[in-house]
This record gives sequence, C-alpha cells and structure tokens, in this order.
Amino acid sequence: MGRREAGQPSCMLWAHTTTLHRNFEWDLTMLAWIYLVVAAGGVVLAGGTLACPLECQCNGPTVACSNASLTTIPSGIPATVTTLDLSYSRITLNTSGIFSNFTGLIELKLGWNSISTIDSGSFQGLTNLRSLLLQGNMLQTLSQDVFVDLRSLKVLDLSQNDIKDATSGQFAQLSELTSLNLTGNRLQTLPADILQPLPNLTFLSLSGNPWSCDCNSQWVITWINQQDANSSLQFDSPSCDEPAGLQGTLLSSLESHNLTCIPPTIYNTSDLHINTSMYSTVNLPCQARGLPLPTIYWRLSDGRTVPVPHTWTDGDTRFNIGRDGSLRIVNITTNIGGHFVCGANNSVGSDQVTYRVNVIVPTTTTAVTTTSMPTVRPTNSTPVPQNTTQEPPTTPKQTTQKVLTTPAAVTPTQSPPSTTKPVLKTTTGIPTTSTTTKSNPLANIPWDQFRRDQLGAGLGIPLILLAIGGGVAAWYFMKKKRRKDAARKAEAQDGGYIVANPMALQMDKVEPNGNTANGNNVPEIPVDATVIENPSIIETPNGTLVFIPEENKSYRESKLI
Repeated sequence: MGRREAGQPSCMLWAHTTTLHRNFEWDLTMLAWIYLVVAAGGVVLAGGTLACPLECQCNGPTVACSNASLTTIPSGIPATVTTLDLSYSRITLNTSGIFSNFTGLIELKLGWNSISTIDSGSFQGLTNLRSLLLQGNMLQTLSQDVFVDLRSLKVLDLSQNDIKDATSGQFAQLSELTSLNLTGNRLQTLPADILQPLPNLTFLSLSGNPWSCDCNSQWVITWINQQDANSSLQFDSPSCDEPAGLQGTLLSSLESHNLTCIPPTIYNTSDLHINTSMYSTVNLPCQARGLPLPTIYWRLSDGRTVPVPHTWTDGDTRFNIGRDGSLRIVNITTNIGGHFVCGANNSVGSDQVTYRVNVIVPTTTTAVTTTSMPTVRPTNSTPVPQNTTQEPPTTPKQTTQKVLTTPAAVTPTQSPPSTTKPVLKTTTGIPTTSTTTKSNPLANIPWDQFRRDQLGAGLGIPLILLAIGGGVAAWYFMKKKRRKDAARKAEAQDGGYIVANPMALQMDKVEPNGNTANGNNVPEIPVDATVIENPSIIETPNGTLVFIPEENKSYRESKLI
C-alpha cells in the first residue's frame, strides 16, 4: 500500500492484509476439491448408468435388452460386458463383426429373434464365449465357418429352428463343446462324422425331427453303443418318421439290422408321349419312393436342371414344380416342347423317366369343288354367253366354282361381283358356252357379311346427305323465324326504332329522335341497307335488323347489342 489511512497504525493494516490473502488461498483449495469430486462422479456415471442404452438394463457386467423389439444391436453397451441378453426381439445377423467390440463376452443370448441366416463373420472376436443360445429363430442352413472363432464354446442351442441339413465338419472348431441341442428342426439325418470333433460332448438332443430310420442312421446306433456305460452322456433320441413300418419308434431302441435303405423308384407317371396344342396346359406327374426319401429334380428340354419345388416363367409360359415333384406347364409353345426328364436319387441309387411333349400347331386345308351342268341347245344359232351364278362359300377357306350353260331366253340371276371370262366350247357339233372362274378375293368373305357390307356402303352416302340437308334446312328456317319475330316485335311498338340482333335475340328500343333508350347515339344507316319481308324492316350488311316507322324517315342504325 502506498498510502496509510489517517489515525490507523501500520501493524493493523499488515495483519488485515495477511488475513485476506489466507482466506483467498483457502477458497481456491476448496474449489479445486469440489471440481475433483464432481469429475470423479461424472466418470463413475459415464462408466455405469450413462453407458447403458435406454432399451436395456445394466447390472455391472450384465446387460439385459430382451423384449425390447430391437432390430439391431443397440449402441452404448459397455465394452466390459460379459453377459448380453438380446432375446425376444427382431434382430438379424447379416453384418460381419457385429460383436467384435465385446471380446470379454462369455454368454450371448439371441433366442427368439428373426435370424434366418448368420454371416460367417458375425461371431468374429468372441474367443472367450462359452454359451451361445440361438433357439426359436428361422435358421435353415449354417455356413461351414460360422463358428470358427468360438474355440471356448461349451453350450450351443440351435433348437426350434428350420435346419434341414448339416455338413461334415460343421462343428469342427468346437472341441470344448459339451452340450448340443438340435431339438425341433427338420433334420432327417446327419453326416456320420459330424460328432467326431466333439470328444467332450455330454448332452445331445435330436428329438422332434422327422428322422429317417434307414441305413444312413446306423452310425448313430454305433455311436451310442461305443459310449462307456459310466459315461454321463445324455441323448434325446429322435422318433422315426420314415419308413411307415417304423414310424413313431425311437431310433435309440432299434438295432443296426433294422435300418435298411431302398433305392428310389419313380411311380404315378402318366403317358410318356404327350401330344398337345399351342397355349394349352400340360401336367407331368413325378413321384418317387425310396429309403431314405429320394430327392427329385427335373431336366428341361433346354438342358437346364431345376430342383423341387421351383416356380419360374419363360416369356408367356409359366412353370411350376410342386413339392410332390409334378411339373405343370401353362401356355406351352412350340419352342418349349421336347424331352423332359424327371429324376430321383438317394444315398443308395437313382431313377428317372423321360416325357416327350409334342406341341401341335393347327393347320388349315382348302377344298375346291367343281360342279358341271349338262349343256342346253340355245334357240339361236349364235351362242349367247350368260353370267355365271356363283354360290357363296360355306367357309372362309373353301371356294366353290361352277361351270354352267344356260339358254339365251333365260334371264340371268343377279349375283355378287365376280371376275369371269366366257369361253366357247363345242360338244358333238353343238356350240355351248362355259365360263372359267378366276380366284375372287371376295369369295373368302362369308355371304351374310358380304351382304351387310354392301348394305352399309349403299346406305352410308344417302344418310350423310340427308343429315347435311337437314342441317341446312334447320339453319334456314331458324333464321327466317328470327326475322319474323323481330318484325312482329317491332310492329308492336308505338313509336321509335326497334333494333334486333339475330345472334343474341335481344331487342333494344330506339327513340324517334335517333337516340337509344339508354342515351347512346345511333349511327346512320348505310346506303347499301336492304329492305326485307316487311317494308318497315331493313337489314344492314352487318346483319342488324332496323324497324323504320312510317312517320319517321330519318334512317339510322343502332349498335349491335
């Protein structure tokens, strides 16, 4: 301080300044601690509650997002999650590496979603995963390397899907697997080596599948018998769906000699040579029996092979192969016809039948009939050629011609136009007349249609002329009537001019002084005005009718109204 207050000792000023400085340092320290506490709380919240998606519930490393109608994996899931429940939603696994950020994940629940296919890299990076639940989805097939990164997996649940087959080595990477659930799928058999990479398996369920108890299932019986009696293996056996004699029998209760195979046989075939017309429908049945159930296919006339079932179109032709193996062709054409081969095969044999389909194109034939009449001696020595009477054809494609000789006294019959040339012939010294008929383009027209065309052509021109004449007459009489009406109204007035506009049919009164009723001036009537019908009515060149009273000789013309 450069200046000391009056009456105040210097020591007191120094003590007061020191106290203020210490209080200021204390306040800064408190603010720093408060900031650190708030920041620490924010970090805790960011790692816990704030990192949990709104659709989920987070409890430490467990994140539950079930029954949330999710279509994708929600964002904001902590990377340290170990248990993730995404069941009962609409999630699909069409993206590779979708769980790659959750390398510490141990249990993944994806049951009862809309998963129909799994991308080969969907489980990429989940090397620590031990439990994968995929039950209740719509899986039909599994790619060969879908489980390649799941080296620690112990529990795999694929129950209640639509899986129809599995390939050898499907579970080759799952050497730690202890539980495999395939209940409620559409499996009929499994490859014999599919369980070889699973030495630690203690639970296997194949129940609820339409199993085919044939020779391809003998390995299952052998695998069950090879298990140690003290083993803790739990096996849920499927029931036989085929053959009919073993239907409903548990596979595990059968012996190897009960499981046989039968090569396929195609039956219920119709005639193998089929003649059909254009644009018709052809049905080619093809059913096969055998054990295991044969697979049916069709090889078309163009060499293509299509499976069963299948539907497609080729131009206007539609093909449909039903589940029973029958082929239906709608709107067949000539380029579709040919050989169609139906084949059936299974693990022990094959069979096939060949249909030959011939598409017939309709053809038309032309028949010519010539009728000759006996010659008649003419009354005169000079032969008289007569017109040929030509009868109308019965069909558009048939032409009937006649050669006819008639006496000169006979009146020729009126006939449709024809192009004929008379030719003079002589028989036993008696001259006769014959006609040679050329092809007539009108002969292909049915007789009733020919007469209707003639009648229409004959009446068309008079009707057109009649319509034109009627229109002209109507116009003339209408104009005459308007003029008479104008004259009649003009005569009814006491004085002044009456001006009529023929187009508007309106009247305007003109006073004798040459002005209209509304005060407008009326121009003078031209010299070339013409008097019509009534001496008091004149018509100007522009079509205005003017009434001129006897007592007023000032000719004037009004404006058009």
